[in-house]
Amino acid sequence: MKTELARMTWKEAEEALSARPVALLPVGSLEQNGPQCPLATDTLVADHFARRVAEATGSLLLPPIGYGCSQAFQGFAGTISLHPETLARVVADVLGGLRRQGVEHVLVVNNHGPNEGAIEQAIRELRARSGGVFAIVWPSQVLQQMAAASLPAFEQVRGHGGEPMTSVMLAIAPDAVRMDLAAAGRLSDLGAFQVEASMRARFRKHPLNLCVDIDQVSASGITGDPTGASAQRGAPLLEQLVAWGIELVRAFRAVAPGQR
Repeated sequence: MKTELARMTWKEAEEALSARPVALLPVGSLEQNGPQCPLATDTLVADHFARRVAEATGSLLLPPIGYGCSQAFQGFAGTISLHPETLARVVADVLGGLRRQGVEHVLVVNNHGPNEGAIEQAIRELRARSGGVFAIVWPSQVLQQMAAASLPAFEQVRGHGGEPMTSVMLAIAPDAVRMDLAAAGRLSDLGAFQVEASMRARFRKHPLNLCVDIDQVSASGITGDPTGASAQRGAPLLEQLVAWGIELVRAFRAVAPGQR
């Protein structure tokens, strides 16, 4: 049975939609993920997760949205960013099209954190007009939690362009990863502020958001250490993630529209 909407004829789509499936919409970004990982890392992981979960659950897989809100990384070659309003509008139009065709349950597989505000805005506005059941899942965030229990010295290797994403990419698309360019990295302090990410910093141990552009505090864009990454590390994490996603979709499908 086909699960990819883009590969269906309209007659096949009509039949698939009549079963009132859960729809999965992958959303990613085109941005730096360290010197060793491809610009489409977020999108590739979102699509891989959504594809496998859709196949296992008979859900409807939509083509991925491969651009996101990547303003903090625009100082690195190849990064292309959308304004949050643009992303919100595109997501709203896609979800609105699904609702008009009777789809009630939509899981947005967003694999780039800064996209979430725009996506949530689109969902809330559409749900107020048209109803439906919506959720957003961030696969990389789930992977971080799973990896914390299995990777040695995880706090030293975790981060953007670090682990576990480099190992996961080696399991998904090894030809796209340049391990010869992999190197450990960390973000520099900005004066008295300890920068942890584009939206996270600390001043005297307490958190705040400095809205930092990453090229201000890093030449490589990496936080963490990808040098020990391997497909052997990434593959079990992927299997664990997909198994969790299958359970998620089955539980999500059981939520009735309008249920609080």
